[in-house]
Amino acid sequence: MATDAKPVYKTNITAGFVIAFISLRHIFHELHEFAHMVSGRLFCGAWGTRDFNNVHPITANCDSSAIMGVIVGLAGPMVNYTATWIGAAMIHKAKKSANTSIGLVLVFCSLPIARLMTALFGGGDEIGVARIFITNPLIARLVVIVL
Repeated sequence: MATDAKPVYKTNITAGFVIAFISLRHIFHELHEFAHMVSGRLFCGAWGTRDFNNVHPITANCDSSAIMGVIVGLAGPMVNYTATWIGAAMIHKAKKSANTSIGLVLVFCSLPIARLMTALFGGGDEIGVARIFITNPLIARLVVIVL
């Protein structure tokens, strides 16, 4: 009887790992916000504004359209989703523990659970984009959660 035992991978969680993880998490957050700002700059011709907690990539003198709202709104989450999918592919194809660890870090640094939680509470970039197409906020929220 042959067994299809999966290999066991170990990830050592040390103080250095935690510091590196938190640092990478902050970098991913900035990349997310920067993607919004760059896409807003490309479409509006000027940089948007940013405060401590939020980014406003579309400037006041910009003629905002639905397609621009979709592109600018999804630019940030695409950074997160790309990192998540690359990390998942690394985990799936890993032949060494190091590749699995890097894949896990990519997945969790992009905060997939936070993307879902903001949708559950009715906020986040994905809900903003869904509201362009779906005027009912509850249906928009359900569509984003399912997707």
